[in-house]
Amino acid sequence: MTHRGRRGRKGNREWELRNRLTRSAARMRGEHVDALLDELSNLPRVIGAPITVAWNAKEDLLDLLATARTGNRSAICCTGSTADAPTPTFPNCSA
Repeated sequence: MTHRGRRGRKGNREWELRNRLTRSAARMRGEHVDALLDELSNLPRVIGAPITVAWNAKEDLLDLLATARTGNRSAICCTGSTADAPTPTFPNCSA
């Protein structure tokens, strides 16, 4: 409210997009995820690309945390690295 001088309401695209970015994709209907990604791709690249990368990183982290909660450490423990990107290692892995 302090930023724009008004409260967000249904139909306000900026407010809806902001709320969708904070929601987990697993809790959204497929068409809402598609609409979110379309909306981000329609933004100027200097704005939309970093937001898309950050949103994807958040979703990957949520997936990783969900996997860790299941107790299946073999699904998240990795060792070594590749030339392109280092592979994360976890200190409590027995792999």
